[in-house]
Amino acid sequence: MKAIAVLLAIVLFAIGIYYGFIAQTDPNGTFLFMHRGKHAVLFFGLAILAVIWARFQSATEP
Repeated sequence: MKAIAVLLAIVLFAIGIYYGFIAQTDPNGTFLFMHRGKHAVLFFGLAILAVIWARFQSATEP
């Protein structure tokens, strides 16, 4: 289960970086009615939650 959490965190960080670069190159661009910079922050936040989840998974596994 910890491996899934770590892979999820890596994927979410990659998506956040992708949206961060798009937000810099297209400052007026939107996606799903949100500015792409907000998407980057959203995915970074989700990635941090996945890292915390992975940390708790390692604490609860035998």
